[in-house]
Amino acid sequence: MKHDKPGASSAMGLRERAEEQFRKRPAPAAAAGTGDSDLKRVVQELQIHQIELELQNGELQQAKLELEESRRSYEDLFDFAPVGYFTLEADGRIRQVNLAGARLVEVPRGQLQGTRLGIRLTGSSRPAFASFVADVLAGRATGPCYAGLLRESGEPACGRLEGVASDDGSWGRIVMTDVTEARKATQVAQEAEAALRVHREALRSVLASTADGILAVGLNRRVVHKNRRFLEIWRIPPRVAASGDDKALLESALSQLVEPEQFLAKVEALYGSDRDDQDVLAFMDGRVVDRFSSAMMLEGAVAGRVWSFRDITARRRAEEALRALRAELEQRVSERTASLEEANRELEAYSHSIAHELRTPLRAIDGHSALIARDQAGRLDDEGRRHFEQVRWNARRMGQLIDDFLVYSQAGRGDLHVTALDMAGEARGLCRGRPRPRLPPPDLVLGGSPAGDPGGRGPPGQGLGDPPLERREVLGRAGEPGDPGRGEHLERRGSL
Repeated sequence: MKHDKPGASSAMGLRERAEEQFRKRPAPAAAAGTGDSDLKRVVQELQIHQIELELQNGELQQAKLELEESRRSYEDLFDFAPVGYFTLEADGRIRQVNLAGARLVEVPRGQLQGTRLGIRLTGSSRPAFASFVADVLAGRATGPCYAGLLRESGEPACGRLEGVASDDGSWGRIVMTDVTEARKATQVAQEAEAALRVHREALRSVLASTADGILAVGLNRRVVHKNRRFLEIWRIPPRVAASGDDKALLESALSQLVEPEQFLAKVEALYGSDRDDQDVLAFMDGRVVDRFSSAMMLEGAVAGRVWSFRDITARRRAEEALRALRAELEQRVSERTASLEEANRELEAYSHSIAHELRTPLRAIDGHSALIARDQAGRLDDEGRRHFEQVRWNARRMGQLIDDFLVYSQAGRGDLHVTALDMAGEARGLCRGRPRPRLPPPDLVLGGSPAGDPGGRGPPGQGLGDPPLERREVLGRAGEPGDPGRGEHLERRGSL
C-alpha cells in the first residue's frame, strides 16, 4: 500500500489555493499575445508557483506569530507562576527554575541552574528528598515530600514538593510550594490541641475525684458529661449510663424518690432556663441528697443544664443526733439549775439561822459590856474604859461581818450597779468610828484604779464597784488590826 509523503496533502491544498487565486487574476498582456503554448504554460506555472510561495510565506509568518505568543504564554506560566517550578536532571541537577523557585531558596536563578537542589535543603531533609526524586523518575511517587529549606537569610522555611517524570524518565518536573506559615499554623494547632487534651483530661480527673455527683445535659437532652460519683449516688445501671439519654436517666432516678412527680416537674421547668435552683431530695431508702442546678452557658446563650448532687445523709443524721444531745443537755442543765436553786435556798435559810444564833451572844456581850461600863464607871480607869470600848466595837464589827456574809451570799442573785466609789471617804468614816488606840494611829494609805486604767495604780481613794458591796469590803479590811509599828496600806485593785 502506497502512503503519501508527509505534507503531501497540505502541499496539494496549497497548490489548489494558488491555482484558484491565479484564475482570479487577470492574465498579463504579453502572455496573452504569445503564440507559443509551451512558453505560455511555463509562464503560467511560474505565476502559480509564485502565488504558492506567497501563501507559504504568509503561513510561516502566522506560525511565527503564534509561536511567539505561545512562548510568551509559557514564560508567563512558568516564570511568573506563584509556585516554584524546577526541572531536574536524573542526577538531581537543576536544568530550569522559575522566579518563584529562586525566591523560595533566596538564590538568583542564574546561580541555581546546573547545581543540585539537594544542597539547598537541610541535612535532615536530604535523605527523604533523594528517595522522593528517585521515586518521581521511576514513576513511583505517590505523595508529596516535605523538606526544610536553607535560605540565605537563615530564617527557617519548609517546602512542599510534588513531581512528575518526563515520558522517557530521564528528567523530572518538581513543583515546590512554601508551606512555612501553614506548618507553623499546623504546629500551633497541634500544640493547642495537645494542651486542650491535657486540660480536658485534667477536668475529667477533677470531676471524677470530686465528692459531688456531676451531670451535664445539652439542650437536646443528651448527656454531655457524667462522673462516677453521679452514677454511685443515683445507682444508675451500666446499660442506662451508656445510653447517654437524659430521659432514660430520669426514669431510673424517679423510681428511687419519695416525691418523684414534684422532682420531675421542677426538672422540666429548669431546662431552657438560665436561673439557679437548689433543693433537698428524699430517697425511699432513707438517704438525703442535696441538689443544685445551674444553666450551662456558651457564648452568652443557654446551652444546657449542669446538675450537682451531694449525699448529705450522714450530715443530716449527725445534725439530728446533735439536736437530740442539745435537748438532753438543756434538760440536764435545767434540772441541775433547779437543784442548785433549791440548794441555795436551803443554804440561805441555814445562813440566816446561823446568823441569828451568832448575833444572840454578840448582843449579850455588847449589852453586858455597856452595863459594866456604865455601872462601874467610877471604878474604871481610862485603860479599863478603853478595853470595854474595844470589846463593844469588836462585838458590833462581828455583827457587821455576819451581815456582810449574808449580803455576799446573795450577791450572785442580783444585778451589780458599778459606779465610781469614794473609798477614801468610806475609810475615813470608819476610822472616825473606831475606838482611839493607846498608841498613835497608823498612817492609812489608799490606792485605787480609775476607769480606763484597769489593774493599774491610779489616784488614791478612787475606784469602780457596787457601792454596798465595796463599802463592806473596805469596812472589813480597814477593821483588821494592823501592826502598831507600821502604817497600814489599804489597796483595792481592779474593778467590778
